Amino acid sequence: MPWEAIGALASLAALPLALVPILARRRRGKARHVAAVTLTELERDEPDASFPTAQAPVGRLPIRVLGREGVLDELRDAVRTRDPHVHVLAGLGGSGKTTIALCLVAELADAGHQVWWVDASDHTRLTVLLLRAAQDDLGVPDGVVREALAGRRNACDVFWKALERKEPLARPLLVFDNADDPHAVFTDGRVADGNGWVRATRACMILITSRDRDPATWGPLSRIHEIGHLAQNAASDVLRDLAPKAGDPERADDLARDLHHLPLALHLAGSYIGSSHARYDTFTSYRQALASDPLGTLSQSSDARRQRSDRELVSRTWHLSLETLERQGVKAATTLVRVLAQFAAHPVPEIVTRPEQLAGLLPRCTVDDAICARAALGRVSVIDVVEEDGVRGVRLHPLVAETVRASTPHAAHAWSKAVGLLHAASQELDSERPDQWPIWALVDRHLRALLESTNRPSRRDLRHLAVTATAVTRMLKLSGSFLAAHQLAGQALAATTRLPRNDASLLGLQHSHATILHRLGEHEPAERLYRMVSAAQRRTLGAEHKATLWTLRNLASLLAERGTYSEAERLYRQVLQAQQLLLGADDPDTLWTQHSLAVLKGAQGEYAGARELLEHVLDVRGRALPPDHPDTLWTRHSLAVTLAGQGDHARAEEMCEQVLDAQRRLLGVDHPATLRTRHTLAMLLCRRGAVERGRSELRTTVDGRLRALGRSHPETVRSQRDLDELTG
Repeated sequence: MPWEAIGALASLAALPLALVPILARRRRGKARHVAAVTLTELERDEPDASFPTAQAPVGRLPIRVLGREGVLDELRDAVRTRDPHVHVLAGLGGSGKTTIALCLVAELADAGHQVWWVDASDHTRLTVLLLRAAQDDLGVPDGVVREALAGRRNACDVFWKALERKEPLARPLLVFDNADDPHAVFTDGRVADGNGWVRATRACMILITSRDRDPATWGPLSRIHEIGHLAQNAASDVLRDLAPKAGDPERADDLARDLHHLPLALHLAGSYIGSSHARYDTFTSYRQALASDPLGTLSQSSDARRQRSDRELVSRTWHLSLETLERQGVKAATTLVRVLAQFAAHPVPEIVTRPEQLAGLLPRCTVDDAICARAALGRVSVIDVVEEDGVRGVRLHPLVAETVRASTPHAAHAWSKAVGLLHAASQELDSERPDQWPIWALVDRHLRALLESTNRPSRRDLRHLAVTATAVTRMLKLSGSFLAAHQLAGQALAATTRLPRNDASLLGLQHSHATILHRLGEHEPAERLYRMVSAAQRRTLGAEHKATLWTLRNLASLLAERGTYSEAERLYRQVLQAQQLLLGADDPDTLWTQHSLAVLKGAQGEYAGARELLEHVLDVRGRALPPDHPDTLWTRHSLAVTLAGQGDHARAEEMCEQVLDAQRRLLGVDHPATLRTRHTLAMLLCRRGAVERGRSELRTTVDGRLRALGRSHPETVRSQRDLDELTG
């Protein structure tokens, strides 16, 4: 069961009673005022839990980049002359903007230039990535970066001033790829003002790819290069590079013309024709099949062609590939593409699309059918196997996914299947394993995309959404992303309002929301929600159901944190007795309740009883879990606090050092559990006279809690207060 649930209660004992006199003299007579920060304000401060790389994906480059010599020469000249203008590659999706940027990147990287490649589809991820670059590549001190992350410095100024100070011999290149909504991403003032992330400077060349070609967006300091369709000769050569045996140049010219010279459509068509299993393996046969499309042929007149949208052209291209696969007996290919199109524009982890999962959800699909469909779709370049943050998965090209969603007559059915696949994967993953958190992060992105596009959901779909959201929010809590968990829970609750009020899946989601509010320090709404869910679970599931008992245990934890010790202890003992009878003495839920009861005893000065319980829990967990498991580490931290309360400060400090080292390695330096242990260690160091190191550890704790929890969170307030006393 969740090891995060006792976090709030554990903080009661994080500063042992024996240590209080250290600060008491300095606190007397000093008034305190803590500015209120709303939850909305906090949400703006939390970075995403996972980040992309700043390395360019040069592996996507084709063998030859055709038809773009003119714009590439202009960009090379801009690098050579240190032209200060921002250069924007603007055009429709699928027109090859990213390919042009990658070509320049590859050339400059080979020549020794520093290159940063940034996905400009998300403001927070962009900011964190460039601040990381400022620290790693430009030598910005860690403290300055932390202040920028916390909002106490202008992040854009931190990066650009550092770059201007460094003055590298080879002019660096910064690429903002997919800046299709610049006003949403570059939110630090108007983009055209040139004082945010997008700046005209000789210190670094900025190259942007975007669908936005409006000069008013980018301002007079930018140079817009409109990227249109390829010229006839270049488009024909693209097809002939991909399918060299498919026909003579004239036939390639004809097909390229029918495809409107759109690079993405050319790539898909050429890859299909050149594959070993293509039914239409010549330019002529492919063109005839394209012309006989029952959904509407492409007119040969120039006026009609101009009226065709790129979406229609690409739609016909992938649809033709799917028809051919179906004729080859690849039964599940079309359905799989429709389902994959429902997900976000990120890799769909392999656990979501395992053949066993697909066979269980797709109609009349066996495991062998699913294996064949995945392989065939990759073969004709409809899907790619990619990797993001170390997680392998499959992905449709975003433009292909967009055309599928727009054209499929079975969108609701495909959406339902996508929900089912994500639900099944969430039940297989373990949210307590940090090594699986990158997979969970992708599941989170796909779940949010499905919640945003809810399509006539059945009650079963709604239950699947609620259960999946509960699992993902739990992972987000365990990984320390409380605000992201709060956002997701709110989005999921809004999408599942049609579920009956006593539905078990809805109650589970509401309970998860209550634990998030609890961890964010929103105690009153959390208590109300705990009590409401507990009452509903008793009526629906029964007083001794596992979920009912866990909600009651979390309510006791919140009451203990608020100082209502007697009621908290009564509830703990009530839950513990039922868990021992129903689940057994060594069940993880039972052990957590014993752990929480021990922490409560320590908070009231009953250190002997607390130590006995904690040593029992640690002994049982030591036999069942690895020594560095988060549950075990949390118990060891609580035991260290108890030892300090008994006066054994040396052993407590040694144990805290060991736990902190493991938590930094396993959970990260800014995880709430890591910061809690660091705070305890800081107080122990001060207790034995190592005030300078204790002050340093406490300052690090404050910075981390500002980033992770926000300024008004009780744990942040307590750390700041202790630091003020040590420095005042």
